Amino acid sequence: KRIRVGPTSSRPSDNKGLLQLYTTPEAAFEIQSEHELLTLHALYALMDENLGFIEANFCNRILNFFVLLEDQCNWDMLVKAIETGTLPNDDKLEISGDIRTKLASTMVPDPDRAKVLRQIRIDHRESLRLQKRNRDQNQSQALGDADNSSPSTSTSKSLARRIWPNLHTILASET
Repeated sequence: KRIRVGPTSSRPSDNKGLLQLYTTPEAAFEIQSEHELLTLHALYALMDENLGFIEANFCNRILNFFVLLEDQCNWDMLVKAIETGTLPNDDKLEISGDIRTKLASTMVPDPDRAKVLRQIRIDHRESLRLQKRNRDQNQSQALGDADNSSPSTSTSKSLARRIWPNLHTILASET
């Protein structure tokens, strides 16, 4: 028996019963490129507004997932794919023809979800801007440069909670 190496050492196809737990279709796990697989995980996760659990073998994979989502170009590409129901072009996502065909069959246009995701991104950016302004004001107050009024508190949600209101667990190993 061979030892598997690649973006993941265990695949849902190892236990078909697990496939129902994943948002990413089985065909994606045939991809050996970490970037392409991570992008697909992000795409299918964004499509699922009821996602409740994010899991990876290691913490750095979770970090890479959220770094990918924070990048505006990736975000726009993924949301456009959701809106149109088509996978990003080969120049953005290099996937072999047969795997691309299998994945394309799982895509359905969802302009409503795309609209929600675009608004989430706008709201998140505004929240970050306000948090920075509040932080700057608090620093100014600490230095005696502003009045002594109480600092405003942020009640903003994280990007993850905005995208997936039912998200309750992020699981990964750390060494």
